[in-house]
Amino acid sequence: LQDVLGLDRIGLHDNFFEQGGNSLLLVRAHARLSELIGGDLQVVDLFSHPTVALLAAHAGRQVATVSVVSAARQSDERMDKVEAGQSRLQKLRQRRQQG
Repeated sequence: LQDVLGLDRIGLHDNFFEQGGNSLLLVRAHARLSELIGGDLQVVDLFSHPTVALLAAHAGRQVATVSVVSAARQSDERMDKVEAGQSRLQKLRQRRQQG
């Protein structure tokens, strides 16, 4: 953010807009941050979280949310595999009993 604002230093709690930022500079900051950290950071996130501290906390929540969702999906996929395996096993047992 320092580069985009042309400042030597910006503090964790310094508001981007109060330090001279505007919507055009915010788009530049978003592009720069996207290059550096990647992820799903949206331009609106920078409007909603105008300090480094707020943005970092928000990004941390996003990472945590993505991790939880990812773990839940993996768990669901494992359960689907277990259920499919149990279904196949039950069919095999039924076949053995019948024949």
